[in-house]
Amino acid sequence: MIANELSSVRIGLKRLDNAKVIWVNERAGAFDREYRGSFADEDTYRAHLLDACAFVIARSEPADGYGWADRYGGAGIGRHGGSGRSAIVNGYSVKGIGPTPLLGVGEGLAHSSGGAYLEEAIREILFSQLLQRILPHGALPILAIIDTGVDQAWHLEDAIKLERRVLIVRPFSLRLAHFERAYRYCPGNYQGKRDDMRRVRHNLAIFSDRYGVDWLKRKLATGYLNWAEQIAYASIHNLALGTSPSNLALDGGILDFGAVSTLPVRANYVTSPGNTVLAEFTKLTDSLAELALPAKDFDHSAFRDFDSDLESRIVDTYERRLLRELLSRIGLGACYEQVADDARAREEIIRGFLAHHRQAMRLRVDLIAPHYNVTHPALPSLESIWSDDRAASLQMLASTLERYFPKAEFDPTQPVTDLWSGTRESLRQEVTNYLASCGPLVDLAEAISYFGTRWA
Repeated sequence: MIANELSSVRIGLKRLDNAKVIWVNERAGAFDREYRGSFADEDTYRAHLLDACAFVIARSEPADGYGWADRYGGAGIGRHGGSGRSAIVNGYSVKGIGPTPLLGVGEGLAHSSGGAYLEEAIREILFSQLLQRILPHGALPILAIIDTGVDQAWHLEDAIKLERRVLIVRPFSLRLAHFERAYRYCPGNYQGKRDDMRRVRHNLAIFSDRYGVDWLKRKLATGYLNWAEQIAYASIHNLALGTSPSNLALDGGILDFGAVSTLPVRANYVTSPGNTVLAEFTKLTDSLAELALPAKDFDHSAFRDFDSDLESRIVDTYERRLLRELLSRIGLGACYEQVADDARAREEIIRGFLAHHRQAMRLRVDLIAPHYNVTHPALPSLESIWSDDRAASLQMLASTLERYFPKAEFDPTQPVTDLWSGTRESLRQEVTNYLASCGPLVDLAEAISYFGTRWA
């Protein structure tokens, strides 16, 4: 339903002669229907993945097959019009196939090379497995990594750096962004903008015709409600998700991990140009407003009140998850049911948390720079709320909690994310050093196990 001339761009593919599967998710059978229905063991599944996915974009040579670069929108994709380096290939989403026609004009080499790389693949696997385990609505899995047999040459000022190109194989999933315009898309010609306009109406129509407009409205609403819970969890547990409608599946699961990071101290981290970790709720509401415009144009009677009706449900869902995770983090998880349906209690506790939250909003840390500097005293952790010398920013929250739970037993728990004290960039550097120490042969399963013990 997405692989068609209106929703995607058809691209010719060249088969890779020297490709090999270097990692398979041990739980692939739980995520891939092809595995469950057709393959007796991992070796035959590996052979299937090579046959189905080991392609790159054909240049001038004749195509050995075809794939579809799917169009989608949302603020998170910048100048692009959808998948800039991935495509739907024989039912799978394959990242790293080369630059697709949906790359926006004016992007730098790092974005326009179209490749995926070994160090990046390791981080994607690690974050996908971590988020699948801890987030309320999980993340999409990485099914496999295919070595292309090709090195990318980066021409730096004083040297040439070689980086191994791989293919990252994932199940294909609908995104919220498949139903949102790519307003900032910069194609090579006007036709690209016109195609993007037609694409949104077509996607709304084809799913409404197949399943009914009420089904589509429920699915879109569920995506936004689950997104709200994801970012509420991340806000309390010091995670940067970098979410936008373009890296969220229709059920709210995270499906791209380039902006994901664990965070060592509470602050307002800059996760990508123009985006900060503590402003993710604003991105959600902005996305809802942008999606509602073409939806109302498509079927005004069905979508007339879609965004206004959904906004209050989103706020309620976000606050409930925020409260649940806050109480859990400070050892009062068992008390959640006492106040979950008490609107006044919930409002007052969250107001106390926001007094602390506003302090973090003022402390900006650039997460993009490889060697960022924290130039301010770190905010105290939420767990320090019970200490005798707690910070002033936690005083309001502490007083409110003591009023509502005067006899509560404090039962501190250690959040799983606290086991990793670094960030995306420090993990990137550690993985790079690890790969350099391994030489040309890397046991990817061993590497995943080595770094994965941080979150055991």
